[in-house]
Amino acid sequence: MLVNLVDPFGVIRNFVVKPANDFAFSLFVHYKNRTTEGVHNVRELLLKALIVLFAAAVIIWTAVFMYITFYYTYMPAIAHMRPVHMQFKTCDYVKGPCTYPSAHVSLTKKQQLLMVGQPYKVLVNIDMPETPQNQDVGMFMVCAEMRDQSTSLR
Repeated sequence: MLVNLVDPFGVIRNFVVKPANDFAFSLFVHYKNRTTEGVHNVRELLLKALIVLFAAAVIIWTAVFMYITFYYTYMPAIAHMRPVHMQFKTCDYVKGPCTYPSAHVSLTKKQQLLMVGQPYKVLVNIDMPETPQNQDVGMFMVCAEMRDQSTSLR
C-alpha cells in the first residue's frame, strides 16, 4: 500500500520490484533444477555401481563354484585309508598260524578311488599287539599284489 502511495503509476513496481522478483524466482528455479538433476545423477551413479558390484559378485562366485566343482571332480584324493583285516589258518599240530596272514583290499567299491595314469605310493602300516604269541612268531615279510579290474596282475 505504501508503494501505491509513493508510486501511483507502478513505475517502481514494474521496473524494480517485478524484475527483482522474477530474477530471484528464476534463480531459485535454476538451482532447484540443478539440485534435482544432481540427485538424479547420484541415483543413476549408485544404481550403476550396484549393478557393476552385483555382476562382479556373480562372476566371482561362479568362478569359485566352478573351481570347487572341478577340484572335487577331477583331482585325486591325497590319501586313501582302508582297514585291513588279516586272516590265516591255524594248524592242529603246530601252535600258531599255519599259513601266512593275507587280506584282500578293494579300492573300487562304489566309485573309482584311483585315477588312471596317476602314479601312487602305497604304504602299509601294520600295528600288532605286543603279545607273547606275536613276539614268538618273529619278523615276517609283507607281499602285495596289485590287480586291475579284470583281476590281472600288474
